Parts: sequence; structure tokens; C-alpha cells
Amino acid sequence: MTEFKYTKDGKKVAVLGQLNSQEFIVQEIFVTNGQEVPGGENFVAKGLLDQPAESWKEKRLREVEASYEKRMANMEAEYKQASDRLAQMTDKAKARSSALFSFAKNARDSQLHALHAFMSGAITHFYKPGYKPEILTWEDDSVFQIDTWCCGRKVEGIRLISLYGRSDGNLEYRISQYNDGSGNDQTIVPCRSYEEALEHAQADVDEQARKFVAGEARSFALEEWKKIEGLKIPVDAAEKRTRQKEQARHARIKQLRKQIADLEGEGQ
Repeated sequence: MTEFKYTKDGKKVAVLGQLNSQEFIVQEIFVTNGQEVPGGENFVAKGLLDQPAESWKEKRLREVEASYEKRMANMEAEYKQASDRLAQMTDKAKARSSALFSFAKNARDSQLHALHAFMSGAITHFYKPGYKPEILTWEDDSVFQIDTWCCGRKVEGIRLISLYGRSDGNLEYRISQYNDGSGNDQTIVPCRSYEEALEHAQADVDEQARKFVAGEARSFALEEWKKIEGLKIPVDAAEKRTRQKEQARHARIKQLRKQIADLEGEGQ
């Protein structure tokens, strides 16, 4: 097998024979059409190397090139990161400005007036919608976190009331389960009087009654709505709910009678 070495001046040669410990008969390797082939006359060479010799200049140029490529790679990575951060900041700025313009355009005057009334202490009542609708005041226990441990009643603070806003300009108040904001929360509507809270409740009960009568809702909290003083419950919804309860009562009676009959039959 032909052995290949390198001369001190950088030539690649094929070793053809050895004259002594230092001198070798070699033939230079040339590149032709992308292929390495021996060429030229044989000659004697001393001190052959296993790897091509590299001058200090060549070594320095190689190190500088490697350092340059590394720095360029780092700069490209930093540029990409900076470009991504700039794009993200631009998107955030656009979203923020869009939200501000949208809020200024869509926020209802009534909501802004409610916020002003809340901050000025003019809010006296809260309407709390849901499956147990209520009209509350600042004196109601539902507004406070009360510790009833060991049969006591220690007021630990007002439950946290938070204002939530959407980018479309809609504002919403919620009351938390605890005064630190933890636990579940429920939507509330701050009002300046009982009459204002009653208006919200009336609009709510009218809409729920309509859906119930139309078959869009399966149930109607008739008993809970009755607890709100001054509320006018739609007659058709109240009658349908009464019939619904009566039908459920008869079905339950029928079921119990059947169970009694089955038990009596087992004893015979």
C-alpha cells in the first residue's frame, strides 16, 4: 500500500522507497480533475511529515478566521434576539395602543360613572347576579370575610372587590371569596341606590324568564328571585316554574308509591 507524507515546504508525496533513516525516494502528488495522482520525476526528500507543515502566518490566519466566524455567529444570534425583542415590543405597543383607543371608543359612560362613584364612596348597594341573585349593601355579611370558628363572629375584613377590564372597553367588578383575593369570585354590579340595583335585577330576571318560557333555559330560580323585595317576576315564567315543580312532585310521589308497593309485595 502506498504511503503518503508531506515535505517541509508543503508538498504531498507518495513514498516509493527509503534510502536511509532520513532520506526517502518520493513522487509528488498533483490534483487533476479533482483527483489526486502521482506526477513528475522521482526525487529524494528528507524529514518527511505525517501532516502538512503550517507556518506561523498560516496558523495565525486560521485562528483569526475561526475567531471572526465565531464572532460573526455570535453577532448574528444577538441581532436575531434583538430583532425578535424589538418585534415583540412593537407588537405589545400596538396591542396597548389599540386597547387604549378601543377602551376610549367603547367604554360606556355608565361604567365610567360607576367607577367614579365607587372611588368617591357613592356606591351603597351591589347587585349580584347568578344562580342565587341578591341585592347587597355594605352591611351584609356577604361583603365581609367573617371567621365563625368556635361559634364566634370575627370580622377579618372586606372581601376583595376587584375591577376587571377588557380591551374592548368593558369594565366588570368581582367580589372575591376572601379579603386577600383568593378563592372563587363572583360578578357584582355597583349601584348608588337600592332602586338602581333593582333595575339591574329586573332586567336580569326578565331576560332569564324569557329564555325559560321559550325553552332556551331548563330552569328558573323562582324562589331566589322572590327574595328580592320589589322585583316583578314575569307571570308566565312563574306559572311554568310552578307547573314544573308540581310535575316533579307528582313524579316523585308516583315513584315513592311504587317503591312502597314493591316493598309490601316482598313481605307477602
